[in-house]
Amino acid sequence: MFRNKLLIIFCTLLLAFFSVFVFVKIQQRDTVNRLNNNDLSNSAYLIKLKSSVSLQNINEKLSKEEKLDNFQLQYQDKKNKNMIFFYGKGNFSSPAMESGSFFTDNDFNSLVSTVIVGKDIAKDLYIPQSQGYLHYNNQYYPVLGVMGTKQKSGLDNKIFISPSVDILKNKQSKDYNIIFDSDKPVDIERIKKILNATSVTSIFKNNLGIPKGVWFQSLLKKGIALLAIIVSYLILATMWAKTKETKYYQFIDGGILRVVFFDWQVYTILSALGTLLGVVLGLLYFTILDYRGLITFNIATVITSSIVCFVILYARLNKLRKENTK
Repeated sequence: MFRNKLLIIFCTLLLAFFSVFVFVKIQQRDTVNRLNNNDLSNSAYLIKLKSSVSLQNINEKLSKEEKLDNFQLQYQDKKNKNMIFFYGKGNFSSPAMESGSFFTDNDFNSLVSTVIVGKDIAKDLYIPQSQGYLHYNNQYYPVLGVMGTKQKSGLDNKIFISPSVDILKNKQSKDYNIIFDSDKPVDIERIKKILNATSVTSIFKNNLGIPKGVWFQSLLKKGIALLAIIVSYLILATMWAKTKETKYYQFIDGGILRVVFFDWQVYTILSALGTLLGVVLGLLYFTILDYRGLITFNIATVITSSIVCFVILYARLNKLRKENTK
């Protein structure tokens, strides 16, 4: 009996530890996928205008809209996909930085253009002293920071520019892909009306609703791994319920819930304890940025296996009682 209890704790500990590993890999995939897409979220939109206007005109219209307070605009050069004009308002997401810092509100109203470069671009910067400069179109732009992570991504070769107001006034929207992104839900029809746009469409969704750029095969493997963890928990619950001693069941005359509850309670406590230990050990060993999915998954898995254990115990004991009363 004691050996069975240790087995439940040990197995659930290993499964929970493995679940932390899987969620770390999922977050790494999501991070690299986002970096490959210029650090845009899956809710980014492509804006197409009815007529060409200056980029400054677009910035002014959207920045004056009171209900839009946290967003970013990326103007992707159609001739050079690595060159992107950037504008932001409020709290907008910023990519992982290898050094320096990302744009702030002051940079968007500056008379001087500033840039953020990917780590591969940073190798060719002109650095006379401590300040680095990007040489582009016969001009030198001060570099505020370098984007990148240990993993390679499409962001390594990108150049984000916060251009001066004068430059934006002379740049026409017809030469750029206009991308709007916000971590909060936005009124697309409102944006369409403000900018007199012909369309505002999601750029990372296909007909199946799967974000473009997602490594589907990798995602599928991780989904199978999580499913295997759930199935393993259910197998443990079934084994516990079906290997309980049955000799005392024949003396049950009435309410069987008391006996069922005792065995179910022991399993639930053991599996919860093993899962907690496994998650804690996993978090001590791995680095994970967002705990919500991991915690939700493990709680849901323990609850599901606990329910299955209860159902099997009750069905088994009820069957034995009926057989003994014949």
